[in-house]
Amino acid sequence: MSMKTKDTWIFAHNYIGELWRITGLIMFILSIIAMIFLLNKEIVAISIFGGSLCVIQVIIMVIPIFFTEKALNKKFDTEGNCRK
Repeated sequence: MSMKTKDTWIFAHNYIGELWRITGLIMFILSIIAMIFLLNKEIVAISIFGGSLCVIQVIIMVIPIFFTEKALNKKFDTEGNCRK
């Protein structure tokens, strides 16, 4: 939907950019707090936790795509024209 028109493209990128900024900041803070508990732990434990954390973060960063599509469908019609 974001590639229909220049307006949909700009709207989608601004919308998801804001969602990703907020989500990224929250995940960054939570990740630092979680990693503090791993200080002085074995490298294997840190590696497993870090890898798992990365997978979870990737999944969380995909979720805003669905919210962006919903917002696009609410603001624009199927041709990419702004709804009144």
